[in-house]
Amino acid sequence: MNPLQVSLVQLCSSTQVNDNLNTIELLLKNTLDDQPDIIVLPESFSYRGKKQANPGQDEDTLRQWMSHLATTYQCWLIGGTIPCQLTPGGLCRASCFVYSPQGKEICHYDKIHLFDVDVGDEKGAYRESNDFCPGSKPTLFSLDTPEPATVGLSVCYDLRFPELYRLLTNHGAHILSVPSAFTHKTGQAHWEILLRARAIENQCFVLGANQGGVHSDGTRTWGHSMIVDPWGNILAQARKQATVVSACLNFNELLDRRSSMPCLKHQRLSTIKIVPQKSNSGSQH
Repeated sequence: MNPLQVSLVQLCSSTQVNDNLNTIELLLKNTLDDQPDIIVLPESFSYRGKKQANPGQDEDTLRQWMSHLATTYQCWLIGGTIPCQLTPGGLCRASCFVYSPQGKEICHYDKIHLFDVDVGDEKGAYRESNDFCPGSKPTLFSLDTPEPATVGLSVCYDLRFPELYRLLTNHGAHILSVPSAFTHKTGQAHWEILLRARAIENQCFVLGANQGGVHSDGTRTWGHSMIVDPWGNILAQARKQATVVSACLNFNELLDRRSSMPCLKHQRLSTIKIVPQKSNSGSQH
């Protein structure tokens, strides 16, 4: 496989949709050194506030903007997440749309694991299920290149559920994308560890595009967007400011790792033998 150039956008999204989109465009224009094959946006890139599924966001406009961004850079675009409303006035899904270099919408993934967690930070409790309903379908797509690579899609809190990533890998994933808005507290503790673990155990490249900074509702996100190789090495990493991080993915290395250490060829366990614990009730003292 030929190497792929990937770029991750990190920003601190506000409640002003147009400002967020303009920031992304400026970041890409001012910081890209090489033509990317893939661009990944973070979760909730267009809006972040107290109510995540802001009714002021126009879904069709955002999808057109993502299509235009993909054609502008002639690359594959993994579009973070936007709220995709199922019924008028009802709940949304946190949807990650994918666009080809021709601007065609290829597929989308609806975030499966919603962040209903008591973090203990400035906000305390997070309840994504107040705004969103979960998806149910793991999703992959193949890059239309001379030697196709397959990308498995996920979002943020999904990162804590390794069974999703093994399922994606079992269905052919070489790259795992993780658009995120990891909180500062959970990110500081687990962001790097989880990204590297998913890369090592699945022998995949992992692309973690994160939000970073203090948002208008007072919440803090961790930043440190990261590109990890199948051996767990960090190829590129941001700090906390808005930026773009890029790296080249060497697929010969991926194939060599999988060949020399064929972890993925082992069959999954179908049964588990449970040995009963011996009782001490009849023992003599």
